[in-house]
Amino acid sequence: MLYDPKWRGRTLEGPMALQNFIAWLETKDPEEKYDWEDPRICVLAQFLGETAPCYAGAPWRDIAYATEPFTFGAALKRARIVAARRENK
Repeated sequence: MLYDPKWRGRTLEGPMALQNFIAWLETKDPEEKYDWEDPRICVLAQFLGETAPCYAGAPWRDIAYATEPFTFGAALKRARIVAARRENK
């Protein structure tokens, strides 16, 4: 099932908690713009990069937006290729 009604009202904990996101936004210049189309510097990428270092520098574009097909299986293959490249550096 793509959507489960039980998910409504569910809250995230840890670095993805909405309260943490709001607190982080309060530290930013309210006039500063971000590029919502670029997954490396969109508002969520910046938030995760600053508050959850394990997400910083992750090559999301190479995995999620690289080439078709846009399936989870293809994304998994691309992620493994990216991980292997990083290990060989």
